[in-house]
Amino acid sequence: MIGYIARNSNNSPRAAIVNLSKARGAKNIRQVSEIIDSYEGEPKEVIELCRLLVNGTSLRPALKLVKEMEADAETVRLVIVNYFAKVTLDKPEEKNLAVLEEFVSSGPYPSNQGKAPLIVSLANLL
Repeated sequence: MIGYIARNSNNSPRAAIVNLSKARGAKNIRQVSEIIDSYEGEPKEVIELCRLLVNGTSLRPALKLVKEMEADAETVRLVIVNYFAKVTLDKPEEKNLAVLEEFVSSGPYPSNQGKAPLIVSLANLL
């Protein structure tokens, strides 16, 4: 099962740790596959959060999206980091760099803290 998790973590140690955490309690490779594959792609709420951050927002609308999210906080953080790395390369503005810096420097988020680290990062920004 660990081999499957490693192969499906895109050469990212953090993704491997996140996937390992998600698959905790799985009894066989099929269950691991279902758990990890169910998280592939970026959840729409995470992309909506990224768009809010790009366009400027306040804390309340951001937290509303966080409340709706099913993805764990570390997965959300990684999506935001990758999204803003691309945005910053295309548009190197101070606000984009601030988002990128917050989410790079605040991770990885511990899986036993739920959404709390994500909320703190958003509060620091907004």
